[in-house]
Amino acid sequence: KNEQEREGGREGAEDKQKERKRRRRQEEEEERRDLNRMPFEDQLNANAVVEWRKKYLDFDRLKRAVVKCAKEQKKSTGSFIGDLEQRLLLNGDQNGDDETTNSDLHDERLSLLIQDMMTEVDMVNNFYVEKEAEFEERFRSIKTFTNNFSRNYGARNSSTSLSAMINQKDSEWRQLKKATIDLYRASKMLENYASLNYEGFFRLVSLYKKHHNDSNVLDLFLTSCENRPFFT
Repeated sequence: KNEQEREGGREGAEDKQKERKRRRRQEEEEERRDLNRMPFEDQLNANAVVEWRKKYLDFDRLKRAVVKCAKEQKKSTGSFIGDLEQRLLLNGDQNGDDETTNSDLHDERLSLLIQDMMTEVDMVNNFYVEKEAEFEERFRSIKTFTNNFSRNYGARNSSTSLSAMINQKDSEWRQLKKATIDLYRASKMLENYASLNYEGFFRLVSLYKKHHNDSNVLDLFLTSCENRPFFT
């Protein structure tokens, strides 16, 4: 009877845990649906890492500039495609010299918009690369710590008491576990950072197309960025 009661208690606890998980998944799904219904500006603010906020694209400012430029371009005889091709060809190599083509572009506002967007791309990409290198170094440190942990506790040192060794092992294990979890969380934050910025640039160029009806603008701009680490 006692065994049956214990078994019943375990099953009841498991059912409650499953129900909590189900409710948590349901709440998370509802939150995702709510976010998808938000304007992108609100999605960006809701999902941005606070400490990195200044490293995200300035979507609000660029959005206003895109709309204004697109409307002005309708009054102009110039081709956005032609100007964009000139700018992107010169910026194809992100490590090359930062040449300016303002004197060659017939539309100053368009030139400034392109420069703005490319500057934002460079800022986002440089931050992403910096963080990626930092996380790789953290991973190497964790790997070294793990190897040392295995060697240190593969066999007990005769000069160390069993209780002291257990306490030290538990302490180091907690450090290792925390470092691994922190790195995983930081990596997911960086992945989300790249995704949000990519979507922001995608939306900006789509917005230009909506107002100016240039079918190749999106492909030209995104193609110029596709080899950047945060785009891939």
